[in-house]
Amino acid sequence: MKKFIFMFLLAMVFNSFFGITDSEIDQFLKTYKEEGYTFNEKISKYLWSVNFKSEDWEKGWDVYVYLSKNNDSPDYNLIYVFSILKSNLKTLPTELSEFLLNANQYDNNWGNYAISYNKDDTVNIYYIIKLLQNDVDKDILVRAIGFNAGYSYSVVNTINKLLGKK
Repeated sequence: MKKFIFMFLLAMVFNSFFGITDSEIDQFLKTYKEEGYTFNEKISKYLWSVNFKSEDWEKGWDVYVYLSKNNDSPDYNLIYVFSILKSNLKTLPTELSEFLLNANQYDNNWGNYAISYNKDDTVNIYYIIKLLQNDVDKDILVRAIGFNAGYSYSVVNTINKLLGKK
């Protein structure tokens, strides 16, 4: 038991030296180079917009990275990697709601869907990957961006069809 507690504490201390800092996120998103990746803009202090495009896509997919600074310690801060699909519908069709709920149940899915009803009578559909800042390094962040863009791009036609878009 003592060995287990020691290994657990050692892992906690070891893990605390890793993770990406606020300034590293900013610098990394602005300077990362990969074919298909483009930095769009820094929207606010803790919100960035990037674009990711695979060679076989018609256009790139906008992905946002938001750092939720809840504490001074990165142990409790969250990084949200998300994309948005906007709709001019006041309510979502039942079939689309069922699709989103079913997709949220998949174990192999990094993220979840969320919806927001806006004051201007529109609905936003979000695909969100939530990560602990302390557990994220540059590789994980770029993989989350790529996964978000790829997954979102792969289901956009289904979602648009369920929204009644062509």
